[in-house]
Amino acid sequence: MPYYVFAWIATSANALGGVIGKLSTKHQISNPWLFNFVWSLLITVFTLPFALAAHPSWPTHWGPLWLMGFFSMAAGLLFVFMLYAIDVSIIGPMFSLRTAVSVILGVLLFHERLFGSQLVLILLILVGGVVITVDERFSVKSFFNRSIALALITITCSSIYGATVKYAMQFESYWSVTMWGNILAQVLLLPTIWFFRMDIRKIKWHQWSGVVGHSIFSTIGSAAQNAAYAVNIGISTAIMAVPLSMIFAIVFSVFAPKLLEKHTPKVYAIRLAGAIVMILAAIRLSL
Repeated sequence: MPYYVFAWIATSANALGGVIGKLSTKHQISNPWLFNFVWSLLITVFTLPFALAAHPSWPTHWGPLWLMGFFSMAAGLLFVFMLYAIDVSIIGPMFSLRTAVSVILGVLLFHERLFGSQLVLILLILVGGVVITVDERFSVKSFFNRSIALALITITCSSIYGATVKYAMQFESYWSVTMWGNILAQVLLLPTIWFFRMDIRKIKWHQWSGVVGHSIFSTIGSAAQNAAYAVNIGISTAIMAVPLSMIFAIVFSVFAPKLLEKHTPKVYAIRLAGAIVMILAAIRLSL
């Protein structure tokens, strides 16, 4: 399949997974360290059968895989803390910033040229990023807080992770990169058991449903995302920034406001307008 089809699959799966994950963090598992470890572990378990069925060869270049594993671990952990801290209607559109971050990283690390038109598009994405964070107070101060700072760090780390996937796939096969990237990320997460060792016994069986659902969709999204990144990072990133999670959140706010989040129609209209600006600018920046 073309890489953009994989990108759309990743977008849909990640949006559904994000909504399920947000529901789990609000109503089932209060410890983000526990949620993250189980989420990552389940993704690894769900991925293994498909990877092994493809008979991946033993890696010959461990350096790129460890690098990818580290940024996979870091990006995943930061995303979970972001999931606990921010409305799900903001999370999806915020990832449009990855396109701008990727361009900026290209300038800083690889001395790529930054044209005036690209700078305008980056500024539009940043303005859209401010707009989507508005709440009922309608103040730009809603953007300047620790939660949004966490989101910006997460997005930067996610952008670097995308680059490490493409780098690793220059040396190893798709399934080898996918399988070992997950395994190595899980190994790096082992020390975090200390932060939830007492809480895991308190979770009842029904409380695991959300993180399991989140893991299933994340597995699909991660596999599709890696397949898209292996061919094209820029356009794939732009497609994966489509705010499906925001649309789901708006639907929930109408029919089940107590489950996910609740804001006024005016707030959602402004957030959606900001998201559209970010996406259009991100797509243009990727071309």
